[in-house]
Amino acid sequence: MSISGTSMLPTLVPGDVVWISKIFPKPVTGDIFVFTAPPDPTKNHIKRIVALEGDTARTKQGGRVLVPKNHIWVVSDNLKCPTVLDSRAYGPVNCGLIVGKATCLIWPPSRWSILKDRRNDEKAQIL
Repeated sequence: MSISGTSMLPTLVPGDVVWISKIFPKPVTGDIFVFTAPPDPTKNHIKRIVALEGDTARTKQGGRVLVPKNHIWVVSDNLKCPTVLDSRAYGPVNCGLIVGKATCLIWPPSRWSILKDRRNDEKAQIL
């Protein structure tokens, strides 16, 4: 998958290409996943999972949401971008919309890396 936007800065930058694995274990917080965008099923979004079913997450307005069964709460790494669409705007994402897990940054060669989780950074998003 080629990255076109800035929502995942600094982890992923426009022009990066990531490997998407369609075979993956159960999603965990901190992982980066690709899923069909809830507001536009013709597009895919790539975001970081910050909450799983049963967790309480924060909305853009500062409210709280209990993530329902078989759903995930996803947030962009670039929290300063005002136009970013993620779960804070469109709510929990049904796990049935998951396309795959982003596992490696494969292009450009100078940025090749395994995409690591950031579980410790996400605690601010889970209440």
